[in-house]
Amino acid sequence: QDATSLKEIQAVLNDPVSLLLNNGNRQKGRIVSWDEETLRLEVSMGGGVAELSYPREDIRELAFPGSNYKTTLFEWTQTPERYEDALQLFRAYYMQRGAYFSLLSQQELYFFVRYAEFAIEQDKPLRAVAMIDAVREHITDEIILRSLDESLLLGLFNGGMRDEAVEKAREWIDKAEPAGSSALGWRLLAQLHFENEDYESAFWASMHPVAYSNQLP
Repeated sequence: QDATSLKEIQAVLNDPVSLLLNNGNRQKGRIVSWDEETLRLEVSMGGGVAELSYPREDIRELAFPGSNYKTTLFEWTQTPERYEDALQLFRAYYMQRGAYFSLLSQQELYFFVRYAEFAIEQDKPLRAVAMIDAVREHITDEIILRSLDESLLLGLFNGGMRDEAVEKAREWIDKAEPAGSSALGWRLLAQLHFENEDYESAFWASMHPVAYSNQLP
């Protein structure tokens, strides 16, 4: 669809969801509740409405309206005058789907990884931290998890959460290869030491990845 109005898209996101069951049946309705075990839907039946319950093990797929507008969203992320609209639409998708991350596919979850990255790019570090905290436990890909850990570290640092940033930097360093492809943890730890006027610690933290580096820049 060609609609580029944020309000129009947000209205579509409020439409009923579609539930596909393992037996092939499909049901459409509005979510009443979800407790990680049972999903309750309000569905139209015979001119009225009824609430139906579906155990988690019977659910094959939960589809939300508005996925077609993700293309519009990504166009906005490439258009400076639409950056704020992009942030608002990312948030609208999160408000629509965030409570149901455990029912989403890994591909759908990567969309919210991009939300966190975009929030970092737009100098919204604490929003990125909140998004990472919400989505990380549901991600299984190790490469994506490492990327999230780096985004979390940057979010904490740029968001002024210095104590938390030091802790996460040390965790990052413990997991990282000495001659790995990134020195982010060491770089931020050195800067944090420098800001605290602990210049000797800043020096050794910054020298560590240099000492272990290989011929690659």
